[in-house]
Amino acid sequence: MNSTTQAQTSRPLARRIAIAAAAAVLALLGITTLEHARAGAQDVDPLVILVSNDDGIGADGIDALVEALRARPDTTLVVSAPATNQSGKGDSTTPGGAPGAPGTTESGFAGTAVAGTPADSVQYALDNPGPAGTPDLVMTGSNDGQNIGFLAPISGTVGAAQTGARAGIPALAVSQGLGDPPDFPASVGAAIDWLDAHEAALRDGTEPVQVSSFNAPTCTDGNVRGVVEVTNDLNPDANVGLQDCTSTLENPTTDVEAFNNGFISLTILPNDFPDAEEPTTTTTVPPSADEAPSSANEAPSAAATPLAPAFTG
Repeated sequence: MNSTTQAQTSRPLARRIAIAAAAAVLALLGITTLEHARAGAQDVDPLVILVSNDDGIGADGIDALVEALRARPDTTLVVSAPATNQSGKGDSTTPGGAPGAPGTTESGFAGTAVAGTPADSVQYALDNPGPAGTPDLVMTGSNDGQNIGFLAPISGTVGAAQTGARAGIPALAVSQGLGDPPDFPASVGAAIDWLDAHEAALRDGTEPVQVSSFNAPTCTDGNVRGVVEVTNDLNPDANVGLQDCTSTLENPTTDVEAFNNGFISLTILPNDFPDAEEPTTTTTVPPSADEAPSSANEAPSAAATPLAPAFTG
């Protein structure tokens, strides 16, 4: 073989070697990029959510909320809730604070059972943060009973959320309309959708420090008609007991009107309600939806005039 033939033969061989080397480099770069992406995904700090309520740590509603939150990736949950039902306590606290002890939700998620009010329960967790640190969000509920209209200021669910907001933490109160049984998936689903939409702002610190409040009806006929953002109606004469999911009313403007006509109401509430006297009204309702009978087998007081439809929770 002469020198010309050798040169012609070596060129394709050199080209093949160069191509193979380039492919190896690209493959290595690809692996490195993938590993960086994986490492970046693993480096995401968990979103820390403090969950509380006023029905008690063993109630169905908080269990439904916690179980839904447990399914979310990159989320750390801290549960601190009253040891017993503390409905209708508003944002009241125990002088000197309230003690806590180990407790669990209905499904067995470990938390703290606080021998005090809903606000005490949130404050206890904030004062004893543990390894998770300060929460990024306080979520309360899901409450067994609506907290619309004049019920909001005396709701322990709302009061616990306000306690978080006053400590500089965004808060979401979640309440489900009374029913037999309450349709907790409706309010919990709305809360999870809200969290999906607000997670980025919660992580980067741009979420407003305020109390957002969901109230979802329990529909016996028809279906939930969607979510609407409305104002809180504090009219003491408002009928806060209707849940008509077959209504055709459109564009409600208040939480009472939205809830009564089958919508899930989303309302921004103040971080602190002005002191107000207990509402007086000729429409007989529980002093708070939070104080409605805890079981469908417990009837309202004999002196009560049932609403239409009557409370069943």
